[in-house]
Amino acid sequence: MNIAAREIVAIDERLIPAAEEAVERARDGYNQGGFSYLDVLDAQRVLSTARLQRISALDSYHRARTALKRLLGGYAAGAAQ
Repeated sequence: MNIAAREIVAIDERLIPAAEEAVERARDGYNQGGFSYLDVLDAQRVLSTARLQRISALDSYHRARTALKRLLGGYAAGAAQ
C-alpha cells in the first residue's frame, strides 16, 4: 500500500507536471512551425499514459487498503449493523 502511495505522489509531483509542460512546449513549437503535429500528439500520448499510470496506482492503493481493512476486521463491524 505504501509503495502505491509513493508512486501516486511521484506521478503527481514529477511525471504529470513534466508531461504537461512537454505538451505545452510541443504546442508552442508547433504554432511556431518548429514541430510537427505528430510531435504534439506524441507529447499528448505521454501525458495520457502518465494519467493512466496514476489511475492504476490509485486502484492498487485502494485495493490494498480495502484488503488490509478486511484482514483487520474493519468491515466486520459495519456488516453487523
